[in-house]
Amino acid sequence: MSISRHYPFDNVVDLPDAPAAVFFGSIIGEDARLNMQGSSISGSYGAGAIAWNGGEANIVSSVLEDAGGISISDGETKQGELNFVNSILYMTGGDSLSQTNRIQAAAGGEANVIASSVLLDHVNVDESCNGISYECAGMPLTATLDGILNFNSSVVVPLNAEFFFPGRASYSEFSGGDLRADDFSFILQTMTQDEAAVRALFGNSIIQTTGDTFELQDTGEGFSLFQPLPGGATPIFEGALWRYVSDAGSGGANVLINPITGEPILFDVYGNDRVSSAGFRDIGAVQALAPVPLPAGLPLLLTGLFVLAGLRRR
Repeated sequence: MSISRHYPFDNVVDLPDAPAAVFFGSIIGEDARLNMQGSSISGSYGAGAIAWNGGEANIVSSVLEDAGGISISDGETKQGELNFVNSILYMTGGDSLSQTNRIQAAAGGEANVIASSVLLDHVNVDESCNGISYECAGMPLTATLDGILNFNSSVVVPLNAEFFFPGRASYSEFSGGDLRADDFSFILQTMTQDEAAVRALFGNSIIQTTGDTFELQDTGEGFSLFQPLPGGATPIFEGALWRYVSDAGSGGANVLINPITGEPILFDVYGNDRVSSAGFRDIGAVQALAPVPLPAGLPLLLTGLFVLAGLRRR
């Protein structure tokens, strides 16, 4: 399934007294089941990509790119659960409905972010979210109104928040919400929330908060931007996300399971082998790709060619 360029609203839905972001979503549902695998939502600004209330939503091996975020809450008759597995939430451009640039667990709903990548660049976030009661806080991770957001072997990197929304928290709990993270998570510290603050907020004293994660574009103006996909979500080889989740192969303690089929997930979101030969998985939705070595003798051959070319110029 692929959804692109979905624009059901012209302007931001601004409810200043709301305790949570208002999601409508390109995909919405209540007290039902959503199974979404190998799919994409891109360039769609419909007050978020997915809004699910009650029942179960499974998003597996999928890419949500510049389409807002996702929200889960309880429905009329069922508790809401959302599983975001082996997938990418990439929020970098153009969405004026900026308060939905987040994963939000609200009103008793529970979100499980597993082996996934959550990337947000605030450069293109519309400042209209200043009218929301929480004033852009909690982008990209929010737990509110007794919602629970579990972060497992996943990575979240927010960029440029300090330039455009100084003093705002990128990770927030409101009204009884609860943010949690396992030992294999990477949650980037920010100027507002340092390592100690992040670890305390997520209730885990050993989660990673620093280190090289992705190659970024240097604007020369004091801030950096994500590269386009897929490079923008491909971890740096031997960086902070590389081969971190041990015993991740089939049958291992940390094997990655597809919630739709119940089978092990063997490939990352772009089709690379999900687990290394040593049984390690990288943090996030994409495996780091090892540099391709040059064939033996090729450097010497290239040097000879360059020398020969120089002689010919003479």
